[in-house]
Amino acid sequence: VAYDMLSWHAEAALDWTKAVECSRPQHQLQMRFDRFMSRMRTAEWREGIAEVDELAKLATSDKFHYYRFAYAYSIAAGLEAEDRPQVKESYAKRSVEFLRQALEHGFKGAADAERLRQDPEFNRLRDREDFKILMEELEKSPASEKAAE
Repeated sequence: VAYDMLSWHAEAALDWTKAVECSRPQHQLQMRFDRFMSRMRTAEWREGIAEVDELAKLATSDKFHYYRFAYAYSIAAGLEAEDRPQVKESYAKRSVEFLRQALEHGFKGAADAERLRQDPEFNRLRDREDFKILMEELEKSPASEKAAE
């Protein structure tokens, strides 16, 4: 965590790998989330995306898992080379798909809409029609019962 706070993300990713290897299975999911978030800020971002795809298969009904996956894909859309527009588009589309899954798992209401609206990592998606539709749906949705608890 300290390495990430210092923006030493490559070192953080290495430490997260050690932590995953040494931890109990019930703690590994969270540590793998932290590792992919560190990787997304390094030259290893493609490995981070590969890990997102693996983690998506293990995801629970936690709305924030899907939000984090969307976050990673949005970052990837910004990192992909300009001469690969189809790949950039596929990453952006996947990000919106993960946001839709977050909605399906309880990411709803004004507070969650504000969170998404304020998150700068999603700026590159804001002009997309599918993102605009998703935002309209989110803003109109009542807060989830989980959020109210």
